[in-house]
Amino acid sequence: QLDLSEIARESLERLRILVQNTPFDLVYNGPKQLIFSGDKVLLGRLMDNLLENAVKYSHAGHIELRLQEETAQVVIRVEDEGEGVPAETLAKLTTPFFRVKEQQGAGVGLGLSVVQHNVKAHGGVLEFKNLSPTGFAVMAILPRATS
Repeated sequence: QLDLSEIARESLERLRILVQNTPFDLVYNGPKQLIFSGDKVLLGRLMDNLLENAVKYSHAGHIELRLQEETAQVVIRVEDEGEGVPAETLAKLTTPFFRVKEQQGAGVGLGLSVVQHNVKAHGGVLEFKNLSPTGFAVMAILPRATS
């Protein structure tokens, strides 16, 4: 058992140090405590990767890490105000070494494949959504352990 809220806040604090003196507004939105059964290292890396991608590809603005607790699942959602990605590439985002042409830059294209692996290790699914008018959201939907 671990506190997913604590892991989320720690991940945001690590990122906050990296982006100090930059035009980013980092926000946590979720419960004060969210007890969950999972691997602390994998879940921390999952959140770190999603937040680092949001910074890398949005360049400025509001980045929100949201935890939603539902009866049968927990949703980890990272949302930014970037340009999003072309709709035809959404299905390829977790392919190792895949890079969106318009967003070539730092990195080798492994971040989201690592996230996908960590989500699957917890029995979950990963979803992507372009937001309107701008922005991008990534949702890691993790089932709650059944007793």
